[in-house]
Amino acid sequence: MSVTEEEEDYIQDDDEEEDDVAFSSKSTKKKIKKESSSSSNATSQQKKKFPVGTLLAVNLFGDDNYFEARLKGYNRSANSKDKNVLWANLHYLHDDKPLQNDLNLLKVIDLSKETIVEYNDDKKKVDDDDETGFLGRRIIVQWPDGKRYTGMIIKYMEDKKNFAFIKYDDGEECWYNLSPTKEKVARNEEAVSNSSSSSSSSNKNSSSSTKKVKQEIVADTDTIERKYPPGTHISVALHHDEHFYDCVVKKYLKRTKAQVEKNTKWGYVEWSEGKTSSKKNGDWIDLNFIKAIKIKPERIITLNEIDDLEEDAIGFLGNRMELKWNDGNEYVGIVTKAMKNNKYFVFLEYDDGDKCWCDLRQESEWSIVDDPKRKASAIKVETSNKKVKATYDSDE
Repeated sequence: MSVTEEEEDYIQDDDEEEDDVAFSSKSTKKKIKKESSSSSNATSQQKKKFPVGTLLAVNLFGDDNYFEARLKGYNRSANSKDKNVLWANLHYLHDDKPLQNDLNLLKVIDLSKETIVEYNDDKKKVDDDDETGFLGRRIIVQWPDGKRYTGMIIKYMEDKKNFAFIKYDDGEECWYNLSPTKEKVARNEEAVSNSSSSSSSSNKNSSSSTKKVKQEIVADTDTIERKYPPGTHISVALHHDEHFYDCVVKKYLKRTKAQVEKNTKWGYVEWSEGKTSSKKNGDWIDLNFIKAIKIKPERIITLNEIDDLEEDAIGFLGNRMELKWNDGNEYVGIVTKAMKNNKYFVFLEYDDGDKCWCDLRQESEWSIVDDPKRKASAIKVETSNKKVKATYDSDE
């Protein structure tokens, strides 16, 4: 899954009329109520949705190949900004390996709720229940990395007949959607037979093709390192929730063969001052999976410049704001930086010490608490280390 730089979405000129700047009706007509139990209730609902012991199909690598895994248990995160994260211990059946994954991030299917039609190779004929004729079929599937794999369909979902479980000749097995709209190649038994009979005459071509595919994967992933070389200042959506934390890329991990196959690019980043949701100064993150943007310093305005700015250029800079994130948690903070050409994309320093960029239009609810003309010195005095109940200033 390649990461593309998306700062243009945030940096583009703001051509909206002033009337469009008005807050949503939710923000202007009512105060945000604190619900301390909201996040715990949401987590509880997810745990009820997937009880321990459930057999799941997990889109582990984000490439629409779903691997079967048994849910072994849950882990509670201690980080305040990880309320939207649900860590689960999963035992993957295809390689008999335990992993810890975030069930709120990955696409997951509860197999216990599906009626599954299976192939029985002890019978001379396929089950009468097999309306599709898929079961027992030999096919070739082309994965997103360009490689093609041969396997057999051994089961599918009765209500989603194109969603089939494929057992590949190399030992891999997973669920995949055989819908014609997918950008994959599926061939019938005759095609596989033909390809097998001509394999001896095309070994050299196949070998060079595989080598070419590997080179393309490496080249695609290495663009991340060229795009963000060590020393580059970037902002990353660490929790996959469109809240971007400032950091500096320090180094990249030399990739193993498995990491090349999975198209990952692990980089070590050092968090900027104020990154409190991570106990460490830095972390290894997959920059091919986590969204990253690079914001040029010349496109940023800060509180130090507020006295020199025209009133219409200040935007929300210097405002104390109350936000309700999409995970249901509510926070209060101060806008200390903003984009010059997009006043909605702002940098907030929260009362709990956390600091990150966000697009106000992406938040569930938001409102201004204080006078927008507050000066930096007055603002800094009022920051505290615990969240406070915010009140909306109707004069804005």
